[in-house]
Amino acid sequence: MADENPTPVIAVDDKEIAKLNAGYAHSSREKAMEMGWIGRFFGGAAEKPGNIAGAALFLSFAFLAAILFWGPNSPDFPKHEAVTLFGGIITGALGFLFGRTG
Repeated sequence: MADENPTPVIAVDDKEIAKLNAGYAHSSREKAMEMGWIGRFFGGAAEKPGNIAGAALFLSFAFLAAILFWGPNSPDFPKHEAVTLFGGIITGALGFLFGRTG
């Protein structure tokens, strides 16, 4: 009298599971290839403008840091002009990334 109503065992076909796993793996690989390196951080194919803005943001920060730390402070191109130039690109890219709707 230990178990009068045993729970039914559901038999699952291994071929069906393999087919579902293969379909998921294929769609997963396809999405990863579609996104690319930058897309892994900033989104998929529908987010290409965001990807470009993210790349501009990253590169602007890198150039600004390089100029501020290693660039000479010459009278032809003082460091505060570099901050103005790359600061404008950075704020524009941030505004595009976080300010758009829909």
